[in-house]
Amino acid sequence: MPTKKLLIAVDWYAPGYRAGGPISSCVNLARTLAPHATVGVWTSDRDLGEKTPYDGVQRNVWRAQETGEVAFYASPDRRTLRGFLAAVKEFRPDCVYLNGMFSWPCALGPLTLKARRKLQPEVVLAPRGMLKESAISRRAWKKRPTLAVLRALRMASQIKFHATSDSEAAEVRRHFGDAASVYIAGNIPMCPPKSLSSHAKRKSRLRMTLVGRVHPTKNIDFLLNAMRGVAAKCDLLIIGPSEEHRYQKHCESLAAKLPENIQVKFSGSLPPEATRAHVAASDLFALPTLGENFGHAIFEALSLGAPILISDQTIWRHLATKEAGWDLPLSRPQRFTEVINAVAAMNNQEHDRLRRGAHRFACEYFRQSDFVPEYLRLFGITESKTIEQSTRTSEC
Repeated sequence: MPTKKLLIAVDWYAPGYRAGGPISSCVNLARTLAPHATVGVWTSDRDLGEKTPYDGVQRNVWRAQETGEVAFYASPDRRTLRGFLAAVKEFRPDCVYLNGMFSWPCALGPLTLKARRKLQPEVVLAPRGMLKESAISRRAWKKRPTLAVLRALRMASQIKFHATSDSEAAEVRRHFGDAASVYIAGNIPMCPPKSLSSHAKRKSRLRMTLVGRVHPTKNIDFLLNAMRGVAAKCDLLIIGPSEEHRYQKHCESLAAKLPENIQVKFSGSLPPEATRAHVAASDLFALPTLGENFGHAIFEALSLGAPILISDQTIWRHLATKEAGWDLPLSRPQRFTEVINAVAAMNNQEHDRLRRGAHRFACEYFRQSDFVPEYLRLFGITESKTIEQSTRTSEC
């Protein structure tokens, strides 16, 4: 029986889906570690932007989940520092895992408690890409002073940081100093399907999807501008919640001005099953993002055999050499237009080679990763002998 107890604090959790990647990261983490530790999740009782709680989910009590973890879905009046401390007292974790950097209930508040010595368990903080310059520059007037306060409190000497890549580790040290204790463990994605669904690509036609928040960091307006030079008949479906009304209107205005051969639809958030169905049926997945910590939507598109067109601001690089897609510099918008036209012109046989390349790329990444030992070491859950004997997450 697991003896170590891990509490994950995250703003949104399953069955929520509107917050995208952060939910996927914590769901996969909790379910991967559930056989090795007692995992608890402290989270909100409703999805991002929703005014009502989840249907059929009990609130303000610890309840076991079918996938092995236990969860506490806190109502708004319990999403406070007092409510968090009450949950910690009841669950009695050995380690608290804070997901995010600037969330008050799930990061800044608990860090304040740690600085005041009111939070005794070990604390691990996962910035989740929020220390990237592209992320900090949004509302920098608020974020930079917050980071300065955390440095003044000497938080780096009181906690561990979880980085998901070498580049994120460098970002942590840039803000908190070389003495910061940083552990690197890659994001845990969903297991790719063993085979691809059938797909028919029509020459001179293109079905595109973009999965992500309608937010400036996703750079949707860049893609819409690049599509002005697309000659083929093209349908673009943008799946994701709107987080900035002004940016949503800006993108809708650009879409309305595109040539008649291009149709753009903003669907808003869709349930995961519907999103996967749309991505699997598309000919190209596009996301010219300003920066991603991991990019669960990108990996899922690869897993489903959708060739991808993304910026070079993610960990997914050298895609063309793998026949899986393209990662292009944002300084060359014309290259995005050229790739879209090239994929539109492909016949089914040419396109199928890319689909198989995308799926193969995802499967190889998953097979070569050994997530369980990395996270067991991060949280100090077992001895090294047990780590070596643990089940690989790649065997799914």
